[in-house]
Amino acid sequence: MAISDEIRQEKQKTKDMSFKGKLSYFWDYYKIHTIVAAVAVFLIVTIVRDIVNSKDYAFYGVYFNAAQTFSAEEQMNEFSEYLGIDTEKYQTLLDSAMYYSLTDLSETTLAASQKFAAMIQTGDIDVTVADEDVFANYAVNEIFSDLREVLPEDLLEKYKDDIFYIDGAQIAAHNTDAYWEYEDDHDYYKDLEKTFTDHHDPSILEDPIPVGIYVGDTPVISEAGCYPQSVPVFGIVRNTSKLDAAVKYLRFLGGEA
Repeated sequence: MAISDEIRQEKQKTKDMSFKGKLSYFWDYYKIHTIVAAVAVFLIVTIVRDIVNSKDYAFYGVYFNAAQTFSAEEQMNEFSEYLGIDTEKYQTLLDSAMYYSLTDLSETTLAASQKFAAMIQTGDIDVTVADEDVFANYAVNEIFSDLREVLPEDLLEKYKDDIFYIDGAQIAAHNTDAYWEYEDDHDYYKDLEKTFTDHHDPSILEDPIPVGIYVGDTPVISEAGCYPQSVPVFGIVRNTSKLDAAVKYLRFLGGEA
């Protein structure tokens, strides 16, 4: 049957119906079509609105295992003002809800690990703050920049007593197949313990590389109270595309005007 004939038949069926009857008939026969169309329109409007309203990131930071005692949004509002960016065009974001445990391999830990790894690969993350053990775990995997290559002299001087060091020799060893092969003279657990040793002291490391800064005593972190039971370390992600913003965030944490 031609579409025009179907339309004529439908009109004939509803010709003598009341308005309420027509509505009931329409709903009975076309509710699926209506719902599908409404959902499609909603999705189109949502996608278009998100595209129109989307802004490029001027800064993206991650806090691992932070207590939710502060507003990341309020901090980013202050930092946006500190950066002096046009908030109509750019945004800053701090993901302070990332949870990662070295001993509890839960779905939450797995999800955070996968998300972080994916964002590192795409170069989205600029800085990371994490409790010492988690920071060390990622530092061994060469996530963070050598601070001697990215920080100006005044900041290196300011934080010279708060530097977090990782052993370059250990990183080199991790990158060899022999490291993961069992040998009688190879004490894997001793090496693992060395990973989580006192990273303040470069003298105990064969090739100390400064990759982080202990920031627990900085005004922003201490006032936020987000690491009450652990020692937080700040690092600049190696492949950040916004190094200037990352350095300014360290200044912001330190209360510099």
